[in-house]
Amino acid sequence: MSTMARIFIVLNMLMAVAFAMASLSLYAKKTNWAQQSKVNEDAKNKLTKELSDMKAQLENVKGPQENELRNLRGENETLKATLAEVRDSNSEIKGKFEKLTGTYNLMSDSVNELRNTLEGLHKRNDELLKKANEAISERTKAVSEKEFAETRAIEVAADLQQAMSELEELAKNNADLVNRVTSLNIALQKVTEQTGIDPLKTPTPSTPISGAVLQVEESVGIVILNVGESDKVERGMEFVISRGDQYIAKVRVRTLYGDMCSATIIPGLKKGAIAVNDMAQTL
Repeated sequence: MSTMARIFIVLNMLMAVAFAMASLSLYAKKTNWAQQSKVNEDAKNKLTKELSDMKAQLENVKGPQENELRNLRGENETLKATLAEVRDSNSEIKGKFEKLTGTYNLMSDSVNELRNTLEGLHKRNDELLKKANEAISERTKAVSEKEFAETRAIEVAADLQQAMSELEELAKNNADLVNRVTSLNIALQKVTEQTGIDPLKTPTPSTPISGAVLQVEESVGIVILNVGESDKVERGMEFVISRGDQYIAKVRVRTLYGDMCSATIIPGLKKGAIAVNDMAQTL
């Protein structure tokens, strides 16, 4: 029960006693005074005893609450002292922070100035490095051109000497070539007389003849085509071998059959491997 509640009860009891006393006063006028006086005395003693008990209870409650209040006041004073110390410390920290802020601002300005100076130095260094590289490149180019010219002069002199030697060799071999050409003309004439085919003249069909490769003998340079005499193929005719749009080789008919022929692969005109089913077309 709280202190205020107890005080309120005591006041009610006091008022009740007063009311009882007034009632007794009024009642005494109508009843026996002695008897009523005893009753009133007993009631008074009873009320006095109850009031004493309530006062004792109030004192018992008041003591611990006063101690608690005293302790709270002490703690409050301690907190006030601590708060004052915190305020003083905060003020000191705030002063240091403001001082550090000023120092930081000064250092920031110095750092920015140094950064700008460093960027200018970097740009200047890049420009100097670029010029140095250009100078080195030009010097290297000049040295290379000089070395190339000297080397080229030596090579030209060597080529000229070799050309003179080759010219002399060609002059020596010219007579042999003339003799070989004469011999080849005689041999061609004999072949023409024996076969009735002039190797220097390639028969040309009136209409193009198309066929395909049936068999390939790369080791002996011969292919078999699926066109022959019945297709108006003649000995000496030339066929172009292709695969799609890709040129493969050129062959010349050697032997004729009814519906096929054999042809030799012309050296120097072969660009790839001939395969079965490749297309064969006259020129």
